[in-house]
Amino acid sequence: MKAIEKIRKINDTFPDTEYIKEWKAQGKKIVGWLCNYVPEELIHAAGILPVRVTGYHDSHNMRDGTVKLSTSLCSFTRSCLQIMLDKELNFMDGFICGNCCDGTRRFSEVVILEGFENLKLHMVNPPFKITDASIELYKIELLNTKKWLEDAFEVTITDEDISESIKVYNTTRRLVRKLNGLRKLDNPPITGTEVMEVMNAGYCIPKEEFNKILEQLIEELEDTNQSVKDGYRLMVIGTPMTNPGFFSMLEESGSVVVSEEMCTGSRYYWELVDDNSNPMDALAARYLSNFPCARMIPSTNRMDMLLELAREWKVEGIVSANIPFCAFYGSDVPMLRNLLKEEGIPMLELTMEYNEGATEQSKTRIQAFFEMIESKGVVM
Repeated sequence: MKAIEKIRKINDTFPDTEYIKEWKAQGKKIVGWLCNYVPEELIHAAGILPVRVTGYHDSHNMRDGTVKLSTSLCSFTRSCLQIMLDKELNFMDGFICGNCCDGTRRFSEVVILEGFENLKLHMVNPPFKITDASIELYKIELLNTKKWLEDAFEVTITDEDISESIKVYNTTRRLVRKLNGLRKLDNPPITGTEVMEVMNAGYCIPKEEFNKILEQLIEELEDTNQSVKDGYRLMVIGTPMTNPGFFSMLEESGSVVVSEEMCTGSRYYWELVDDNSNPMDALAARYLSNFPCARMIPSTNRMDMLLELAREWKVEGIVSANIPFCAFYGSDVPMLRNLLKEEGIPMLELTMEYNEGATEQSKTRIQAFFEMIESKGVVM
């Protein structure tokens, strides 16, 4: 079976994937996690399968999630709550949530109130700045997380366990970066839609198995002469997104998505963990100093890295897709607009609900955006 077919089978069968069913059949534990500031390596080092909680991968009725959280919080957190209320994630034995914004914090509290009292819950509190002092503070948070895992699941996590997990996850990062390196080519062999499918699958299976699939996929792509259809080279940035349908709409309209600057894109795999340092020091330094989220200050750090991506992947236009009521990413848009104007990179600003699919309005705006790229306009 080709690698991309394996990927689609995993996504199509989630949450009843063969990997999850086999894992549970062996009596092993699964811990869900939300937010890139939660180090999966600690969960993995405990002999537990980390599964990312991202809500539904398509437009989905969020009535119950909305009632419990209200429309004043973003549709990402409401979708994450909805998928749990629908009991789609009942395989989880625990849940670690990053206290990255008001929405995720309130979401984690509602999870307890809504009948998930048997679900072991932990909160990680990442600082908002990257300094030597904040990294030390964050290390304390991670040490508390390690102790919580040990106490909650009656395991012992040694430095050697963490170091081995770091090696596994660094392998994943190297492979995903190699895969994305192929998108720098003038004629990439893989679409942005397919890359999103790959990432979605990697969130819910053991990384050792994911690495095997990645190796197979890269080998197949390097051995083929195929290339995706020509189109404008786009980067998609903004709030979390896991709906391949949105990328598919962009690409079917006449573009190729060659890069993503979001927590479900480049930010997830960008930096390696230093495997020559004390493992807890290394995790704290990597996870806090990694490609920064919009919550981090100053915003210029994120802007500089975003521009680096745009230049290296030869981006012709940027689509900023943000969920309503996300203060962090929404407040960054004016600064980003001015920066890209100076750089001469056109940007389309879209406000859309989490994992919203193709709409006639968005299709019309995208076509107009492509015309603007052709005429070298800057902001739409």
